[in-house]
Parts: sequence; C-alpha cells; structure tokens
Amino acid sequence: MYVPLHVHSYYSFLSSPASVEDLVGAASRFGMPGIAITDYDGIYSAVPFYKAAQKRGIKPILGAEVSLDDGSRIVLLIKNGVGYRNLSRLITFLIDHPEGISRQAVANHREGLLCLSGCRKGPPARGILARQGEKAVQEATGFREIFAEDFFLEMHWGPDSRDRWLLSEIAALGRRVGVACLAVPNAHYVDPADEMLYRILVSIRTGTALHYRHPEKELRLSLDLPGPAEMARRFRDYPEVLENTFRAAERCELPLSLGRTIFPHFPLPEGESAASYLRKLCFAGAVERYGDLSEPIRERLEYELRIIQQVGYSEYFLMTWDICREAHRRGIWAVARGSAADSMVCYALGISHVCPVRYNLYFERFLNPERMIHSGLADIDLDLPWDRRDEMVEYVYQRYGADHCATICSMVRMHARTAIGEVGKVLGLAEREIRSLTKRLPYGSAERLEEKIHVLPECSDLPVDREPLRTLLAIAKCLEGAPRHTGMHPCGLVVSRQPLTDLVPLQKSAKGPIVTQFDMEPVEELGLVKIDLLGQAGLTVISETIETIRQQHGIEINPYEIPEDDPKTWELIAGGQARGCFQIESPAMCNLLKMLNCRDMECLIAALSIIRPGASNHGKMRQFSRRYQGIEPVTYPHPALKPVLERTYGVMVYEEHVLMIAHAFAGMNLGRADLLRRALTKWNCRNTVEEFEAEFRRGARAKGYADKEIDTVWRYITEFSGYAFNKAHSASYAILAYQAAYLKAHYPAAFLAAALSSGRGFYSRFVYTLEARQLGIGFLLPDFNASDAARFTVEGNQIRVPLEQVKDVPGRVARQIVAERGVRGPFKSPEDLMRRVRMDPAVLRALIRCGAGDSWGVPRPALLWEMESLTRRPTRAGTCNASSPQMSLFEPENEARFAMLRGHRDYPFRRKMEIEMESLGFTVSGHPLDYYDGYLDWRPYTPIVSLPQYPNATVTICGTIVERRATKTLKGEYMKFVSVADRTGIAELVLFPPVYHQYGRLTAGNGVLEYHGTLEPFENRNGFVVNVHAVRTVLPSPTPV
Repeated sequence: MYVPLHVHSYYSFLSSPASVEDLVGAASRFGMPGIAITDYDGIYSAVPFYKAAQKRGIKPILGAEVSLDDGSRIVLLIKNGVGYRNLSRLITFLIDHPEGISRQAVANHREGLLCLSGCRKGPPARGILARQGEKAVQEATGFREIFAEDFFLEMHWGPDSRDRWLLSEIAALGRRVGVACLAVPNAHYVDPADEMLYRILVSIRTGTALHYRHPEKELRLSLDLPGPAEMARRFRDYPEVLENTFRAAERCELPLSLGRTIFPHFPLPEGESAASYLRKLCFAGAVERYGDLSEPIRERLEYELRIIQQVGYSEYFLMTWDICREAHRRGIWAVARGSAADSMVCYALGISHVCPVRYNLYFERFLNPERMIHSGLADIDLDLPWDRRDEMVEYVYQRYGADHCATICSMVRMHARTAIGEVGKVLGLAEREIRSLTKRLPYGSAERLEEKIHVLPECSDLPVDREPLRTLLAIAKCLEGAPRHTGMHPCGLVVSRQPLTDLVPLQKSAKGPIVTQFDMEPVEELGLVKIDLLGQAGLTVISETIETIRQQHGIEINPYEIPEDDPKTWELIAGGQARGCFQIESPAMCNLLKMLNCRDMECLIAALSIIRPGASNHGKMRQFSRRYQGIEPVTYPHPALKPVLERTYGVMVYEEHVLMIAHAFAGMNLGRADLLRRALTKWNCRNTVEEFEAEFRRGARAKGYADKEIDTVWRYITEFSGYAFNKAHSASYAILAYQAAYLKAHYPAAFLAAALSSGRGFYSRFVYTLEARQLGIGFLLPDFNASDAARFTVEGNQIRVPLEQVKDVPGRVARQIVAERGVRGPFKSPEDLMRRVRMDPAVLRALIRCGAGDSWGVPRPALLWEMESLTRRPTRAGTCNASSPQMSLFEPENEARFAMLRGHRDYPFRRKMEIEMESLGFTVSGHPLDYYDGYLDWRPYTPIVSLPQYPNATVTICGTIVERRATKTLKGEYMKFVSVADRTGIAELVLFPPVYHQYGRLTAGNGVLEYHGTLEPFENRNGFVVNVHAVRTVLPSPTPV
C-alpha cells in the first residue's frame, strides 16, 4: 500500500483528463487511505476535492506543483492552516513574478508546508540529468535546510534503463545528504488507457499535432495512477519509499471550514453598530419613499430588520447601500435584480426601485433563517450599465482595499463543439474542414450532440458514423467538462474581512484583473461574501438614449418619472415592436405580448415570468393569456388558493406561488416552503421533493383537507417544476423594459443608435438596422470627419456608423482619428489624415473602401489609388512617408490631378453593398434585399407588412432569415421557429415536425427563401404566426447576412 502524493487533476489545464471524482474514486477502489492533488501553480480543486474525499472516507491531501524562478518545479503539500495560507500566498506571488517563485520566498513561507523535490523537472533531478552531481547535492541540501524533515526526494518510475538509472541516483543522493525518498506516480491520468486523452490535451496546450515532438510532451513516461500492487512491483528494489509516503501523508491535514459566512468589515460612524446604522438609514429612506409611515409599513420594516440582524446581514446591506449611493453620486444607474427586490429595506435604502407593497412581494422569498441554514448566503445582485461597471468595481477595491477584494474566476470548460474543433486540429484536419464541420454542429452536450445530428435536418448529411467525425465525437465525450483555462465571472466580486489570500490564492486573468483561483460555488462554500455587479447592456442603452435626448433636444428625462400609462408605449409593447428593448425583444416574447395584448404593468411583469420553462409548463401561458383577456373564465385548483392566485387569474406564474400555496394550503412555514420551491427547480432533487411531499400532505391533512384535494393541489405545485422568475425579479426587469419601450416609442433614432452602439442585444446589429429602416430611419456611412470612434450617433433622422465598426479597424486608431479631428479640425485628404494620424495602411484602406472618405468627393477607387501612391512615395531618405509637404492633393499645382480623380468611376451599387456587409455586418447604402433588384421579382409575394390582412389564408412570402430556433414539442419531436425579413418588416414563421423534417436543411443558411403557409391569427387578432407548409430556395447566394 502507498499514498499517491504527486497527482494532477484536470485543474492542471490541458495536462490531465482526470476529474477530481475520477481520482478520488480510483483511490477508493484501490483501498488507499488518502490521495494528494498537486496541480500546476494552483489549488483550484480544493473545495470539490475536500468534499469528494470526505464523502468517500479518504484523507484529502492538497498541494501544488509550483514553478521556481529558474524553471524548475517542486511540490508543496499543506500540513495545516498555516501551510494553507502560506501556499495561497506563494501561488499569489506569481502575479508579480510570472517567471516563478524565488527560493527565498519559499523559505519565508515554509511554515506548515511539506516539500517534495519534484520529478524530472525538480531541482535535484535536473542536476542529476545534467550530470552535475554536486549541483544536485547542493539543491537537495538547500531544500533540506529550509524544510528539515519535511523535505523528501521524489522517485518516479519509468519504463527504460535511463529511468532506472535516475531512480538509483536519487536513492544515492538521499543517502548522501540524509533526506528520505518516497515513491510518487506523478499521475496525469488514472488508467493507462487514458494516455491518448492526455497526449491530445498536451498537444492542444502546446499547439502541436499529436505526433509532433515537443519538450513538454513526456510521452515515454508512465503517468498513470497505479494501484498498490503495481506500485510495489515498480519499486520492489526500494520498498522503504512506499512506506515513506505514509510518513509524509500523516503530517498533512486540509483545514477547510465550509458553510460559515465571513462578512467583510463595513466602516461605521462613531457610536453606531451595523444594526443601528442600518435601522437609521432604513427609516429615513422609507420616509422619503412613503411620506408618513403607516403601521403596516412600520411593521414590515421592523420584521425585515429583525430577520436581517438575526442572520447577521446588517453589514452586507450597508455595503450594498454604500455601492448604490456612490453609483448615484457618479450618475451611474444601479438597479437591484432577483429576489432582493422583495425587501422593503432594499426599497427604503434605494437599492431597489420596486415597491414591495404595491406589487405584493414576499420578503421570505429573499431571506429567511431556513434558507441560510440549508442554502447559504442570499445575494443582493446589482445591475449597472456595462460600460460603467468597471468604475464601481474600482470603487469597491478602493473602499475595502485591494488585499481584501478580487473578481471571482470562472472555469472555462471544454464543450462538445469546442472539443471537436480543438481535437480536429491536433489530429491534423485542415482548418477549413474543421470550420465547415463545427459551424454546422448544433449546441449541446456531446451525448445530445450525437442525437441531434441524427434527427436535425440541418445536420442529417453529417457523416457521424464515419471518420473523422466518429473519432472526434468519441473524444469530445471524454473531454467534455474539463477546464480549459480560467476566465472572469461576469459579475461576481468577493470582499473579505481578513486578507483574501488567507482563504484563496489569487492570479492575474488573461484580461488583467486579479481573480480568485476558486470559482463561484467554492467561494460561496468557503463563506466569502459575493457582491454581484453585473454590467447590463439594457441599462447602457437607456442611459445613452437619455443622454442623446438631453444633448439634441435639451430634454431631461428621469426614467422613474416616465408615465406608466403612456398609450404610445403600450401600443409598441402590445404590438410586439419591442426589438431592442431589454427582456422583451425576443421573437417568443414579442409574440407573447401580442397574444396577451399586454397594456398594463402587472401583465408585463407576469409575461416576463410565464414565458420561462417552469411557469409555461402544461399550457399555463395560453391559459393565462385567455383569462387575462376574459376569453375564458378564471378557475382555481382549490378554493383555498384563490387569495394566492387571484392577481394572476388562477394561474401559477411566479416562484413565490409555490411558497404561498404550501403555506396557505398545508401550513408550511415560508422558510420550508422556499426550500420546496428550490427543490422543484432542480432536476436532481427528486428525493428531496418526495420528502417535502410527505410534509405537505401531513400539514394539509392537519388542516382538514381530503386526500383527493391534496392530490390535486400537490400535482398543481409539481407541474411548476423548472426555471421561472420570482415576482420581484420580474417587476425589476418589467420596469426597465417599459422604460426602454417608452424611449423607443418616442425617440426611436436615439434609442436604436444606443442599441447599435451596445451590440449586446438579443439580435445582431443587422437586425437592428432592419428595425430602424422599418421605422423610417436611415443610415450614414462611417466618415473620417463626422463619425464617433465607437458610438452610433444620430444626425436628424439618420444614424451615423462609427469608425470602429469597420472590420479590422482598431479602437485605438478610431479614437486617435476623432481626437485629432477635435483638436485640429477636419481632415482634408488622405495625405492630411496620414500626416496627422499614424496608422497601418491596411486600416486606412479598410476605412476608405467602406466609404469613410466619401465626403471628400473623390470616388473610392481613386482615393485608394492615391493612398497607395502616398504610402509608396519615397522621401529623400528613401522611406515611405505621407508627411512630405509637396504631396497635398489640395495645393494649387495639384488641382488638375484632383479634378481627374473626382472624375473616376466609383464602385457600383451592388459592390458597395457587398463591401458594407463584409466590413460592417449590415448595409448602409440601402436595404440588404435591394441587392437583388433586377434578379428577383417581388410582385408574386405578400409583403410582410400586409400579412394581417389575410387571416386564415394561404400566403407566400419571401425573405431572409434573421433569427432561428429549433426546439422540441411535448412529444419530443423537433420543430423550428424562424424570423424572416423582407423590405417591409419581420414575420414569425413556424415549421412543425413534418415540415421541418422535409425542409429544415434549407433554413440552415442565409439564402433568400420562399415560404408557403397558412397565416394563423391569435385569438385576439392582435398578432399571427405563419404555419409553413413548404419552403423553396429562391436565391442561394446572397450577401453575407
């Protein structure tokens, strides 16, 4: 028997296919008392490893194989809490010293750590392999002096004579310097059969083909995790080195404490506690919100404050209030989302703008003692404009200290499509072949991918049963879920009371900011307080629109003073014209709003939740729509549920409804009912749901209900399984959606310019340009003398394209052009521009081709010719230069030549359209379908704008697909929704399974297609969908839509 003390998991990033569960499971099967995980320069696996080992009754030994500044590596194992903190600090040291950790730093942080010499890359082994015996002695002696008896020499078995020679040399070195040796597997995979996966991963990491040699490919070594018998065979000449693994393992303990909450320190005014200060702020804010406080509001505030103090949340609320206050001071919009808006304390503090009294919100959905016990910290999530989020992140760092703050990392994992592409390169497939394959693959897990390839018409001809796809899929299944590298959580920060490196190592992200080595779940389990600051594009669009209106019209708009009964806004929402509006712009949402004829805030709030999978199960969406409009009568599953469901017409719409029904019908307290709600949203909590069912039935019987009544209500609750919104979250987002819709309805050009600038909406910029054209808004080409660097700007009723939108134009160059123009005035010619702004000729060429110099009045081919001549014209020194004073086109001696250039022929219209699609992603010179004038007769087709005139009739329309989504019917068959655009508008079409199976392949591309189908109006005649019967390709090779 032995304890493996040098083992890599897949958190060594492309150096091991073995998950934590794989390694712990192998140790359990082999009967090992413990196992170490020692990933490269990190302890990413700490929390999942600790939990998996505890579950199987195996001792977890955590460490890392760390890089030293001379290129060598050693293994450091944690002995105790001091060692955990010291290893965390040493790993963090690599932020400022990416070349590696110095020996002095190791010596300074040696306490609580056990050191292994490393394998072939360890300092002693490197000396031996270099035939520098004294160097090896010096290295071993140096580490012995640092770690004393906590230093061991590693012995790693290999299959050839050179490996056996190294073993004997290390054993001799140990005897010479008085250091014990121990056997290690240096495992990178569990089973020898996994070697190919390891080799593929290392090839991906090194960017080489599978069979190419590379210094980091240790292909001839045995890097599996052998069982005790195999390890005894390998080290039969050195039996003591196996016994020494127990000596080392006995000294190591992993001191993780999970499940507690470590609140950061909030600086308080003198004489105030966190609870007293929160109370003072809360009541002052409530008076601002409500005026004189009624008794129910006072009671609600007192109740919430009591629970907040009971669970120790006072400082957390104060931190969030402080961030919102600072954001407001800077003119940054901060909006609470999620269940935090259930809290009247949040409303009083200005954290939320949703009144819990008006919207009948339940505080217990957000915070209750049972949730703290079973589910941990309840977050207060804040949305900020995405372009100003970094300001507030920087404020948090300044407020609490850089040593106490970091962004949470995210693990970027291998997904099926990614893995297929990466493995294809390693196996030597051509880039073009890989691209052709992966772009046609549907999204989803590897298992579902194979299923979809067989059933989706778009993929039906992919050779899934032939090479190379068969092998690629098989390997993708094995690699799926393995971390590829770390990234940044989109919104999560952590703030700690003590220095953060006491709890988690830090590292520099690829984008620069410092991140934790643990992702969100481990961070929360350690008890660190997470602050969610999400950069939200919808807020940016609203903020930029309001600023444009202020600048161009002199009108100041407070979004929270927008009238809630504006007819024009509700007409836009109910008409499904909300493209660009946060949360309500998707085809499905636009159709739902038309189906509802949504014209009030309660309906809009409900719509945002009822479209989610949990709420829409079992026909609830249609049922709610019909009842809201009075088409069918309101009924209730049981009379006792009327007070709960009256506002939603007898339909469960929000997550809170689970809590409220369980409380009202079965007497469950709201905390327990909330746990039932959480269990219903998770597919893997069936046993938990069954436990709650028994509790529910006992409570309902105690209230005198018969089993048949209980069956009916319980079935109704369990039908609400899956994801839905809580009402507070729906209300927060409905308010933002309404504000966006108001701005679009009254200031469409400013709004769509902001949406285009954002580039983060549901649709591509191409679709937003179509939307603008439908509203009569035109577009202007990028212009050296008129465009902003990055923002789409409004000029009258037209939108000007920014310079940065042109493909291959760096933002730095675009900003330089705008800045120089602002200081020294407009550019007069290419030569003037090249003299004043240094840029790559390819960048200037791209801008001129796209029309950025059209305002000079010279055709683009002529401008390009002049630019090329300028860049090639030598100076006296023989170099290309555009700064020679005799070169200006606009000097008198060049007037004749300039006139000649003006007379050049410009690009034809179709060529300009092609360049615009290629360079911008949309067209400016005209509607994209104008490209086909002369090639396509549109007269036989019904214009989309005219479709409402033909209810229940057979229609034929023609256009290009701008959005598509395949989904499953209740019977498990695939169908497809497509959004099709012609010159007059966008229509929603549906291909039911038989039609999709027959014509689905045609809808995979971007050609211009003809659709023959029946126009099926909604019951309220406020909208329709086209039920497609047949599809035909009209023009297979359009511009690149």
